[in-house]
Amino acid sequence: MSPRMATLIHTKAVTGSSCCALPCSEDVSEELSEEESGIAQRAQRAALEVLEDALRKERVLMRNLKDVVVLAGEGQGGEGWVERYAMLTKKLLRSLVSQLQQAAFRKNPRRAGSYAYVKKNACDRTIYLCPLFWQAPSELEKDSQPGTLIHEASHFLGLHDITYATASFRAGGGGAAIWTERRVPLFEALRKALLNANSIEYEFEIVLRHRQPYRAGRYACCGETARNSVCENALPHGGLSCGAPESPAASRSTIGDTVRLSLLPARDAMRSCLQDMRRAAEATERCHRAAAVANVTGGVLGVTGGATAIAGLLLAPTALGTALLLSAVGFGVSLLGSLVGATATVSDSLGCLARKDGAEALLEEFGAQEEVFTGSREHVERARRLLEVLGKDESLDVILGVFRVVTGLGRSVLNGSSVARASAALAGASRAVSLAGTAAQLLLGLSLALDIFFVTKDSAHLSRGARAELAGSIRAAAGVLERDFGVIDEFCQKINLILEEQE
Repeated sequence: MSPRMATLIHTKAVTGSSCCALPCSEDVSEELSEEESGIAQRAQRAALEVLEDALRKERVLMRNLKDVVVLAGEGQGGEGWVERYAMLTKKLLRSLVSQLQQAAFRKNPRRAGSYAYVKKNACDRTIYLCPLFWQAPSELEKDSQPGTLIHEASHFLGLHDITYATASFRAGGGGAAIWTERRVPLFEALRKALLNANSIEYEFEIVLRHRQPYRAGRYACCGETARNSVCENALPHGGLSCGAPESPAASRSTIGDTVRLSLLPARDAMRSCLQDMRRAAEATERCHRAAAVANVTGGVLGVTGGATAIAGLLLAPTALGTALLLSAVGFGVSLLGSLVGATATVSDSLGCLARKDGAEALLEEFGAQEEVFTGSREHVERARRLLEVLGKDESLDVILGVFRVVTGLGRSVLNGSSVARASAALAGASRAVSLAGTAAQLLLGLSLALDIFFVTKDSAHLSRGARAELAGSIRAAAGVLERDFGVIDEFCQKINLILEEQE
């Protein structure tokens, strides 16, 4: 779909879609009615009060994110641990408050399966409310109006809809430690906890909500008097001493150390692999273009030499000396053209094989670093298949290349004997030798036809830019990896910025 005909949106929808193109037919918005404006303002006020209340309650916050210990294993953390969805910091909450205070509201009645959305990269702070929003609970609970506004405001901070699934982790009291399953890469756990809009929403709607109703001016679960607030009693009071297991099967490290010693170096190595792949594609293109120029040059020499030799044979009855000279020069030039073309073809083929092996080695190196983040080689395997298809797509070119080398070398060997035979025929030798001269003419005619074919083919290839299929395949493989790397690089930049702010 053309970018002019669609709007890219971040959305919260019951379908679980994350980021999609909204057709112009659906990209319609209207002013809110007076009643709807009142509902939206009450939801905005409730969301702001919840965020500001969380800022005042230290136990809700991850105070030193870089020092949070990550435990990876099969356990659940034991007594005193709780399921959480997001790592809340003071800076994050203050930023959410600032963004939500600036928010304006419009409605889109056509998005029947959605709660709300914001336009990606929009300069304003407009939240578009959809039909499900008006049916959502007005107080903090799962898929509520305040939670939806917190979700949409987080998009203005660069958070994404990575998943609508309940991507949770176990956390000890005060956020001193988190527990993730060993089969879930730490990168995925941290990315969903730090950059997933729905995780922020669920942290408030599921973890921090009050478990008891609001009666007589307070919540029975914690005694909180503010109606729009979070429940501190939803979180454990202790730290790692609260049942933190000492199982040798559990690996542990701090988030700061993991990012500094593992994730950032792996990210940098992946970037280096991509740069090397792009350089390999450029080098392949240059070599292929040079080989194409050499092939055209060799072909022109072959055509010139062949034409000269044939002219010598045709002049034989009237000018024997000139004919012998033209024949000898023609054969020599034709021989030189054959050698130039064969050498260029062999050099290009060997160079392509070497660069293809080099690209595959870079894929392996990239895959080793990718496993640090995702534990998967899915993108690398897809990129490798692009390089494997190369051999099938270039089968005709390979056959023609082999044919060119064989005919060029064969013509070089035959030229010597052809010179001797043609000279004898021109000197008026026996009828058998004269027939040999005729055979030489036929050989020269065939060689000339082949040279003209290859010159035409290579000239057309040069006029189109002489783009090598291998270079295109390497670039396509790099493109697949770059999409994966973009996600990893964004995460590393943002988490590194978060950790630096806490120094």
